[in-house]
Amino acid sequence: MLRPLIYCTLLVAACCLSELSHAQEKKVRIGVSVGVPNIAGFHGEYVTPLLNNRFAPMVQASFLSATFSDVEVKVSYIELGGNYYFFKEGKGLYGNISYGRLSTEVTFSDLDSETTSRTGGTGSADLTMSRFNFKLGAKLGNGFYFRPEIGYALTYIPETVEIRATFPDNSTEIQQEELPTAVGIGLIFTLGFGIAF
Repeated sequence: MLRPLIYCTLLVAACCLSELSHAQEKKVRIGVSVGVPNIAGFHGEYVTPLLNNRFAPMVQASFLSATFSDVEVKVSYIELGGNYYFFKEGKGLYGNISYGRLSTEVTFSDLDSETTSRTGGTGSADLTMSRFNFKLGAKLGNGFYFRPEIGYALTYIPETVEIRATFPDNSTEIQQEELPTAVGIGLIFTLGFGIAF
């Protein structure tokens, strides 16, 4: 009489634990994304219990290095924000608000001086842009997912950028370039793939 009761209790406990673990699984999502402005990078998200399991802090990061003729460009992008899922817990359609920091380091060769006749200089310039992003996206799938996003960003662009030039005689010069605008609106479009666990 006692043995069936023990088996029944163990069965109920196992079902409860299974349901509890199922309710809390796949809260963590990591993957890769391609598009604008990050070109290619990684993203991560964690679905919290906040707002009925519909709020998820997220991070996105990328790094790219390329050389074009006598110019080398290094671009890094980091984005922090949150996703709010409108209709389902941690899946389906969501809205995103985030802050992004786009840093660009450009290295030039064969620079000419702006004040003397010196030539053959090398120089580098750093440009950092702050972005406030507003996106609409959808997480489609469960263990393996697909994530399209579209939106726009308000971008603050510095009005000038400094180029630190060094010439073969070890002399240096600061050159300033004016940028066309201080605030811009840019389109965002990304496609992401990843796994959830």
